[in-house]
Amino acid sequence: MKPERHVIGGAHYVPVGVRSADHDVWLMGKIHRANLSEVEVRAGEPREAWARRLLFELCASGEAMLVLGGIIVPEEVGPAGWTEEVAAETARRLGALTGEEDKDAIFGILLTTLLGFSETGIVSFVLLTTSSSEGDGPGAAAATH
Repeated sequence: MKPERHVIGGAHYVPVGVRSADHDVWLMGKIHRANLSEVEVRAGEPREAWARRLLFELCASGEAMLVLGGIIVPEEVGPAGWTEEVAAETARRLGALTGEEDKDAIFGILLTTLLGFSETGIVSFVLLTTSSSEGDGPGAAAATH
């Protein structure tokens, strides 16, 4: 089965998917810097509303386009070719787009990914590891228990 393919700004992008530990650490760092670990689900809040709030927090942090560069890569690069430099170039290229259809696609990918993060526990992991008032950053919560 071929990976999902996105056409944005006339270029083709594919999901990075499961990559190296370096990729995971880089992406989790971006998520942490975006303060997404601070966005708690409100009582009775639908998952989609929570993900929208998460998206707004991500956008406000200035990390949204770099996170996008960690989620998708140009098809010609492919998932195996992902690097931090590729992520930065992807972010720059996609961030310069002005078409409404392109922007809708970008925000759709980010929102869908945030919903996926909530399902796979990535954001929950960040929540767990940064929830301690005793420290800041991964491992702080574990160190206090």
